Amino acid sequence: MKTHNHLFSLTISIILVFILGIYTQTHVAQAATPTTKEVYQNTPPGMTKISDLMDTPTSYSGNTNMTSSAHIIPAGDPTYQNKNAIVELIKGTGTKDQLGSTWGKVNGSNSDKSFNYFDLTKKQTLSAWFYMGDSEISAPDGMAFVLQNDSKGANAISLYNNSPKAGETLGVWGGSASPSILTNPLGLEKNAIQNSFAIELDTLPNQDIPTRYSGNDNSFDSKKSGDTFDIKGQHIGWNYPGEAGTYKTNSVGSKYYYELVHNSIVSNSYLSGYTDADALTVKYSWRHFIVTYTPPPEGGSTATIQYYVNRKYIDGTLKSFTSWDGKLISFNTNIFKATDHKVRWGFTASNGSPKSSLQPIAIVMESMPSVADIATNVVLTDITQDNREIKDLDKNPTADSTVNDGDKLNLKYSLTYTSGIIGTGTLKSQFGLPQNVNFAADNNGNIGTISYKKSDGIITTQNIPVSSLTTTSNNNGTTINAISLDLTSLDDTNNTNIIVSLNGTAKSPESATPKKTTINPEHTSYRSDYYSGDVMSPKFILSNDNLAANSTSAASQSINYSDYVKLQGTLKYIKGSTFTDSNLNAVITIDNSDSKLIKNDIAVTPGTAQSSFDIKDLTGEYLNPGTHTIKLYFTDSNHRVSNTLTYTVKVADYKNLNISSTSSLNQTVDQDSDTVLKGDLKYDDDSQFIPSDITLSWSIDGGTSFSQVLTDNTQQNSTTFSHTIAKGSLTIGTHKITVHASDGVRQSNTLTYNLTVTDKKLILTADTTNITVNDNLTVTLNGTYQYSDGSDATISYGTFQVKNEDENIQDAVRIGYEATGNSKGSITGNKVKVALDPIAKNKLGGSLDDYIAKQSSRLKVGRNEITVKVNDGSRDSNTVTYIVNVPRITASISPNNNPDYTITSINGQKLPIDFAYSDDSYMVTGFDLISGISINGSGYSYTKENKPNPSTSGTIPMDPNLLGLNANQTDSPQVVKFFYSDPYARTTNNLTFNLTLVRTLLELQANPDFYFEDVKPLFNDALIKRNGKWDVTVRSFKSAWKLTASSGDMIQTNETSPIPMNADIIYAEDGQTYGLKEESPVIAYNANNQGADTTFDVTNDWDDSSKGIFLKPTGALTSGTYQGEIKWNLTDSL
Repeated sequence: MKTHNHLFSLTISIILVFILGIYTQTHVAQAATPTTKEVYQNTPPGMTKISDLMDTPTSYSGNTNMTSSAHIIPAGDPTYQNKNAIVELIKGTGTKDQLGSTWGKVNGSNSDKSFNYFDLTKKQTLSAWFYMGDSEISAPDGMAFVLQNDSKGANAISLYNNSPKAGETLGVWGGSASPSILTNPLGLEKNAIQNSFAIELDTLPNQDIPTRYSGNDNSFDSKKSGDTFDIKGQHIGWNYPGEAGTYKTNSVGSKYYYELVHNSIVSNSYLSGYTDADALTVKYSWRHFIVTYTPPPEGGSTATIQYYVNRKYIDGTLKSFTSWDGKLISFNTNIFKATDHKVRWGFTASNGSPKSSLQPIAIVMESMPSVADIATNVVLTDITQDNREIKDLDKNPTADSTVNDGDKLNLKYSLTYTSGIIGTGTLKSQFGLPQNVNFAADNNGNIGTISYKKSDGIITTQNIPVSSLTTTSNNNGTTINAISLDLTSLDDTNNTNIIVSLNGTAKSPESATPKKTTINPEHTSYRSDYYSGDVMSPKFILSNDNLAANSTSAASQSINYSDYVKLQGTLKYIKGSTFTDSNLNAVITIDNSDSKLIKNDIAVTPGTAQSSFDIKDLTGEYLNPGTHTIKLYFTDSNHRVSNTLTYTVKVADYKNLNISSTSSLNQTVDQDSDTVLKGDLKYDDDSQFIPSDITLSWSIDGGTSFSQVLTDNTQQNSTTFSHTIAKGSLTIGTHKITVHASDGVRQSNTLTYNLTVTDKKLILTADTTNITVNDNLTVTLNGTYQYSDGSDATISYGTFQVKNEDENIQDAVRIGYEATGNSKGSITGNKVKVALDPIAKNKLGGSLDDYIAKQSSRLKVGRNEITVKVNDGSRDSNTVTYIVNVPRITASISPNNNPDYTITSINGQKLPIDFAYSDDSYMVTGFDLISGISINGSGYSYTKENKPNPSTSGTIPMDPNLLGLNANQTDSPQVVKFFYSDPYARTTNNLTFNLTLVRTLLELQANPDFYFEDVKPLFNDALIKRNGKWDVTVRSFKSAWKLTASSGDMIQTNETSPIPMNADIIYAEDGQTYGLKEESPVIAYNANNQGADTTFDVTNDWDDSSKGIFLKPTGALTSGTYQGEIKWNLTDSL
């Protein structure tokens, strides 16, 4: 620890000097110790208004009451004329036994505190100045910083026998009968402030140890190791006043005395008095005290307090970090038993122990956390050294904190409001600026900015003009640059953060040789009614030597894509230093990009004064074609930065980006119509690219260009572009529109469109704009054209675009041609015709989907939108839109006979099929339909159907020809599958036929029901005739056959019991009759067993009287309805 010289008295010396016979008398007087009034007149920076913020008891009650010595001396007191408010805890006059305390004022109950409390859940800082008399030897007992949750609140104080107790208690520790000695032990913790934590600032060691026969109980600081007291001189320590473990009870015989357990003891602290005669000024009267509290982690109870004593001079200038007395304390917050996590904070003090002196104890509050808790910081950044933070050498003595002559520096002072009940008020601030830094104005005359951040995150910024610079004297009397600013209050409604940012340039003292200069910290102060704070600029080293780079390569170079840029030259230090590294860093920027290329292998030889460099990393391929600006500088391990070398490099391209127009470059356009300019884009080497990487730049009449980014993200080797000039955006007259493309590396050629804007319009008029299709024929769109003044127009070309339902619009097609080259439509005689085919017209083999996908500018089922316009060579007409509705109807086929049948030959076969649309009125004509036929699982073959003819609607018999049957397949049916598709790709259902091919054939076809004529009961004719034609046929192929017939009775059907009819079924031929009941007569026969496929009509030559089957009465006829059954028997032999 530090040692101190003690000044005991004032001495006056008289020196007599005789020189050359002349008598001179000189009086040298040591300065007098400052009086209390002088000390109070010269208060350190602090708060001016505290009366409403502090609770300072006037008395303490107990078995014996005691008047408190504490009181507030307001700022500007007539007696002391003090600048800031003083809390005098102990007076320097009156009786020596004194007790005093002051606490942050707390409202509410002890379990629900508000206002100026200490929040155990928040990080916060409290600071104050204290004065404890003019002597380190003749001192009062001392004071303590206390956090407490005693039920007595602000009236809590040290006690003995339930009465206030001064002396060695410092107003917080438990009291005894001291200095009297008790013969019974005490529990001193019960006499202390309860539920508390205290840091004592003890100016007077209490080390009286009684003997059996004499002595005092004045022994709180009497712990020994051997014969030596552990505590030496003025000291600082901490503990929990209300806990039994804080005290040690000792005894000598029947006499008891007590030690106080000191945690983290700091002996020989400089808490009062003056060190020597040179320090006998008010500048050294006050000591600074600061505590920074850090709450426990979530769920924990161990908090920390970092305290420092005597770290500032009275003007706020911070002393060297190594001279601060302080400790980091860890303590248990459960000691407070504070369910609301809020406790009182304050200071207690006492005097009156046997060896104490009548001296004042006073404090000046600098900051209170619940009033305005402000976090301050200052950061020095070396911009030149790649924005490297320069650490404070005072706190980080081993840090690399060197800046170099000419480095761009930034000092950033920040103040952050964390909590408080009032806020700071206006902060009168003076910034002492570090020496050897030149704060010159930027191009706008400013040296920095002030940024205010509000609680909602909004930031406002003010400039700091160079005119704000002034000068002041620092703590050593040196004149330095300074800036005085009035900063707006920090609080929870206005600003929560202030950043003052200052920009300067390091400037070394003049020297012809390498030199390093230590730049000491300079003081910055913040002063307001409710807050006072100080910070110091970082201490750093300033080196005057820097790297110098000299280029031996051309500053302007042109290279090929495969070549590299020549970056060659020499390196040395300006002041003649030699290299200490074996490698330097080269830092390269290209085209002022934020990204940098860093090479850390630039070889140098340690101990030499000069070296060379030759960098070959930048190739044309790396840079890309075009003109580039290359900047190069070098750094060493000491962060010394060279000057910057600048090169201009042009890289030749290996391919060109070309654009061409698909619109006319010379056009006459209508002022009231949009004009679309179109073109193509590709590379001349046909390489692929992604269109969205391309940007088009357009300009009208040489005006400001505007960009168009292409949107396609698919890779391709060419793309299209278009730009629409909105109607009315160009005035009548001639205009030049230019466009070029860029891929970020290269720029294309420039296209120039010459547009003549006129109000004479080319008018296209449709005959009919809405058409509904009722057949499968080509649809013709008709229109006429002329100029708006009624004159005839000569048309150069016309275009149309088709948009099928739910699809994108297709590319434009010239009228008269499909994309496939087929002639469609015409333009002649002021008339326009556009002929549009159904989408699947003329489709035969192959996939229908594939065919449709290849067709364009055709009609599909649904709503078809066709836009048409014409052009007279210089202007487009208006666009006419036609709507062609193709109905959504279904096509179907059905067999008109049994689909499973027998054939005797594969030739000339036709399928028995009927075709129909779901709309009976929809027309079909020859060659509309295409059949698809598959035989025996083979692929489909396609044929145009030439039926019906003429156009027909409804159900249409088709009997399509069937080719391709297998002449050798007789063991199983031949399976035929069949469908139709029409020109709109409407496809029917698929029918299946099973055709059985036979070598011989014999088939009987007979109606299931036959009828005889109705007769009356008195019928007298010999035979009853048949009613209508009886259809009985025999189909034969290479078969001889005969047909016989037999029957039973005719039975009455309307009786419960069957009654036979008095009549027999007979067959009559050639005047003979044959009963079918008794005989089975031959009805017909064929003797040829090699005949062709023939169908014989058995009943064809039957008549009504002599040939055929009749009913022959055999008796009287009875009324009724009769039924019988004829059995036909066809055999293949005679």
